[in-house]
Amino acid sequence: MLGKLNLADLTRNAIEVNLVDSASTDSTYEIMREFKKGNSFPVNIAQAERPGLGLARNIGIKIASGDVIVFTDDDCYIDANYFTNLALLWDGRSFQYGGGQILMYDESLDPRVARMTIARWLEIPPNRILAAGSIQGANMFFGREVFERAGLFNENMEQERHLRARTSKWPRALPCMAFAVCCCQS
Repeated sequence: MLGKLNLADLTRNAIEVNLVDSASTDSTYEIMREFKKGNSFPVNIAQAERPGLGLARNIGIKIASGDVIVFTDDDCYIDANYFTNLALLWDGRSFQYGGGQILMYDESLDPRVARMTIARWLEIPPNRILAAGSIQGANMFFGREVFERAGLFNENMEQERHLRARTSKWPRALPCMAFAVCCCQS
């Protein structure tokens, strides 16, 4: 995934990249350290003491300095203009979080690999529970204020099952076709 990042898009949009190794037993952390050395934009790396998706996401939130936090997976490639497109639409007042399309990088891969196409905007009123899969972890973004008001991810669950829009005075989520990631099997 790191080799497929559009460095110009990252630099142009002043993006900070935060990488978290979820207690891997391979060379992941060394790869992250090498990536950090060779770039002109800020790169923060951290290593979790135990595996867990919620824990890794929370560490990423804590080391991030920006007001908008984007999540993807290590087996996904971010669209070349992802951050430019997000910057054009994000205003922090109209919506607090959202997700984008997840497309297959190679259609011959296992059909169980997550995919999500989006054809319309979706407004989610405050104090509603989102059904599992409404926003996919491979392509989701949040204003920092969501975590300040609602708290962090559950570190005792491997996958978040529900996300409550309980803190929203701006109740819109933004599932948007402009933010595509392509997933492949790792």
